[in-house]
Amino acid sequence: MHRHRLGTGDRERGRRRAVLVYHSIGSVPRGAPGFNGFIPAARFAAQMAYLAEHRRVVALDDLFDPAPEPGPPRVAITFDDAYRSAFDHAVPVLRALGLAATFFVATKWIGGRNVWDRPSDLPLDLMTPEQLVELDASGFAVESHGHAHIDYARADPRAVEEDVRASVERLTDLLDRPARYLAYPYGRASPAAVAEADRLDLRAAFTLDRPQQITGDFAFARTPVVPADRRLVLGLKSAGRYIGWRHSTPVRAAYGALRPLVRNRWLWP
Repeated sequence: MHRHRLGTGDRERGRRRAVLVYHSIGSVPRGAPGFNGFIPAARFAAQMAYLAEHRRVVALDDLFDPAPEPGPPRVAITFDDAYRSAFDHAVPVLRALGLAATFFVATKWIGGRNVWDRPSDLPLDLMTPEQLVELDASGFAVESHGHAHIDYARADPRAVEEDVRASVERLTDLLDRPARYLAYPYGRASPAAVAEADRLDLRAAFTLDRPQQITGDFAFARTPVVPADRRLVLGLKSAGRYIGWRHSTPVRAAYGALRPLVRNRWLWP
C-alpha cells in the first residue's frame, strides 16, 4: 500500500519539483465565467518555450522518482478536464517541443461538455474517446479526474469511493491499462478519496494550491497557471518552492492586503 502522510509536504524532501495546472486554451472576454481557466494560445506557446529552456519538463512518473543530480527544477505539465481546446492548441505545441503532459478527464463526461460549472457558451467541449486514446498512445498520459466531477470534500464518503472507482474502471477499459494518478475535482482531497485511491493502487493524487488537511503524495499540491501570469510569475510557479513560499506567514499576510488590487491582473489568481 502507498503511504500518505498528514501534516507533511514536499518541502521536507528538499526536491525542487512543481506541477502546473492548465484547463482551456483560448481567449475569452475578461469577466466571462471561467476566465481564469483560459490561457491565450500565443501565451501558452511562449510559456512552453520558457519551460523547455529553463526547466526540466518531466512526466508524472519521473516526478516521483528519486531526485537526480542537481539541475533545473523538475516540472510536470497537467491539464484538468481534458478540453478539446487543449487537444487542438496545446498538444501541437507540446509535441513540437518534445514536452510531456498529463490530461485528467472526468470519465462520465468524455466526449461531452462541461456540465458542472455555470452554463455558458464558452468552448468547453471535452475530448472524445478517440482523442484520449490517441494521446495516451502517443507519449502523453490520460489519467483520472474522477467520474462525475463531484466535490469529494463535500460528498458522502460512499459516493466518493464509488466515483473514484468508476473513473478508474472506465479509464482502464478505455486505455487498456490501469490508471496511475488522480486529480481531485475542484482540487480538494478527502479521506474517502485518499483511501479509495490507495486501495486501487494509484501512485499519487493531486490537489490544487489551497490549504488541505491531507498532504503528501496522495494530496500533492499543484499550481494553476492563469491568464495574468507573465514570465516572472511563471518562473516562480515552476521553480519548485513556490507553494511553500506562497503560504508562508509574511506572504500570506501581504497577499491578503493586496489581493483585491491584483486579482486577475498580474500577480496571483
